[in-house]
Amino acid sequence: MKSLVICNEKGGVGKSMIATQFAYFCAIRRKLRVLVFDLDHQGNTSKSLLKKDFFLAANVNAGQILRGETLTMNEDQKNLVIVGDESLLNLQDMVTNPEDDINQMIYNNLYNAFESFRSYFDLVIIDTNPNPDIRMKAAMYLSNYAISPIQCNSESIDGIELLIKLIDDARQMNSEFEYLGLLVNLLENKAYQKQNFSTLVEKYNELILFDKEKGVVPSIGNNIAFQAAQDCGIPVWSFRQSTAQRAWAMLQPVFSLIAEKMSLPDLSKTKTNEGQK
Repeated sequence: MKSLVICNEKGGVGKSMIATQFAYFCAIRRKLRVLVFDLDHQGNTSKSLLKKDFFLAANVNAGQILRGETLTMNEDQKNLVIVGDESLLNLQDMVTNPEDDINQMIYNNLYNAFESFRSYFDLVIIDTNPNPDIRMKAAMYLSNYAISPIQCNSESIDGIELLIKLIDDARQMNSEFEYLGLLVNLLENKAYQKQNFSTLVEKYNELILFDKEKGVVPSIGNNIAFQAAQDCGIPVWSFRQSTAQRAWAMLQPVFSLIAEKMSLPDLSKTKTNEGQK
């Protein structure tokens, strides 16, 4: 089982869109067994994924998992969402004994949850909250990979130093942790964004997601089809309009690059070959 954390301490950078659409990409296009763990109390990723029947809601929500409750599994497991809920806003309320360490408790319960569903899924995608509390930290400490969508505005770029600290901590805590990079997202064709993009590449070159084969820094432009897909709860490629197809043309190579860096299999090819025998 591989695990990917979608993280950034800044809100509004498109984390939920990336988490949702990458989940569709892996589950539908690559035929992987996917679990989406929504650790954001706003639950935007959960709400979008559950509008259709591509994913089912787990029997427990994120708050219950962090309190130590168990996810029910079966051998014919479908793609699941552990729903983000409002109890995540009040983590301290999860402690029944005042002497307990809330951070250690959450880490332990998250670790136990990971172990319990490890054999049932090929991929776990963890969408995190914008403020870096123990939810984001524990997820990074326990996961194989992390990626950070970022917009090309000064507020997002200013927050990178804090993100670097979180990445360094995760590397110290988890020897298997690999940071895939900053993913330039929702880029607009405006002069100040182009300048910020250049600044980002120059100042944080080693942190940015990079396609070595093509020799480029991949980026995802802003497109109204992304929000429409989120609102409808469907993969963006499902729309036939040219706007949506242009949106998918931006997403598909980025998602393929992420899957390649994570060494995620493409089981659709295996199943196609089996069907031809």
